[in-house]
Amino acid sequence: MFRLALIDQLEQSSRTRVARSDFQKPADIMSAEISQFTATFDQGLKAPPLITIVVRAEVTSGAARDVAVRSFESRTRATDATVTSIVAAYRAGVSNITQEITLWYRNI
Repeated sequence: MFRLALIDQLEQSSRTRVARSDFQKPADIMSAEISQFTATFDQGLKAPPLITIVVRAEVTSGAARDVAVRSFESRTRATDATVTSIVAAYRAGVSNITQEITLWYRNI
């Protein structure tokens, strides 16, 4: 889900093209990994949890040199303690982070 959301966000950027095959030589290669995804019930088990997502993104040039590395974090409070609400908060956090990554990538 995160990978697709990031690709969609990058494709909406006017500067970015996403290579979908190994036959195209990309100018930059971006890797992004979720290093943390937690639902913390810090206000009790029946209260809405705090959803935390941390992503580490790295851009490497086609010459295999590191261009930039950065971590992104989103904290979103779910509306209640249901799975549906937690998933919605996760999606909101993913949306925020993918937008941040796209803006960051445009400026490096």
